[in-house]
Order: sequence, then structure tokens, then C-alpha cells
Amino acid sequence: MSKGKYDDIIELPYKGTKRRPPMSMEDRAAQFAPFAPLKVRLSSEEDDEGPKD
Repeated sequence: MSKGKYDDIIELPYKGTKRRPPMSMEDRAAQFAPFAPLKVRLSSEEDDEGPKD
């Protein structure tokens, strides 16, 4: 297996940040809510392509 650029740090545990407290689940949901309609639209466009051979 080839040695990657970040192989030495990829398995290190995440220690979090000291600058900000963790974001609540409600705040995270509100932050990503604007992307939900886009996800639905993209999935419906994939369904409209018709049968694939």
C-alpha cells in the first residue's frame, strides 16, 4: 500500500476545539435546513430520468 500524505495523523483522536463550545443539535439542524429542499429536488430529478438499461 502506498504511503499517503496524511497517514501519520489520520488515526489520531479528535480533541475538539477550545475556541467555541459544541453546537447544539437544534442549532446544527437550523444551519443545514436550507439544503434540505435541494436534496429533495436532486433526488426527484434522478427519478425522472426513466429506466436505465
